[in-house]
Amino acid sequence: MGKSETELIVRKIAALDNRIVTEETVESWHDIIGHMDYTVAERALVKARQDVNVNWLEPRHLVAKAREAIMELNEEARELAREAEAEGRVDPEPICRAHRRRITTC
Repeated sequence: MGKSETELIVRKIAALDNRIVTEETVESWHDIIGHMDYTVAERALVKARQDVNVNWLEPRHLVAKAREAIMELNEEARELAREAEAEGRVDPEPICRAHRRRITTC
């Protein structure tokens, strides 16, 4: 994600805990979470905020929640694809011959 997107994440955090957002703050956060996709970071932020063990949000909390966020986003995408397939808007997902399951779950 770009630095401007990192700033959006930091400002969302600041909206709840009143931290001061400076260029240095954004730069520091970007050094740690800048490799993440914005959508993943946003979802990880929600997950970290919901964690009762997190009192003061730090970049490491978003990194720790990224895997869970990715899994949720992937499941949502699969569900949308299945709905589109059921409605006939896309070609059906291939089936694994050996296991007779969808390729994405085989």
